[in-house]
Amino acid sequence: MLPISEKASANAITAGFDGVEIHGANGYLLEQFLKDGANQRTDEYGGSVENRARLLLEVVGGRER
Repeated sequence: MLPISEKASANAITAGFDGVEIHGANGYLLEQFLKDGANQRTDEYGGSVENRARLLLEVVGGRER
């Protein structure tokens, strides 16, 4: 997922957009990772709040790398 979102962000900037908006509300994938009831993962993306926020932080920070 991260390479796709990074490429989409780069394409938007190349096309002349000032930036991109990351939508993570109303049951979309990023929100599901944040909710302990929906996120039942046992890897580095589940469990604690820090782990559940990991994907969102990676997506947001993708263009900064």
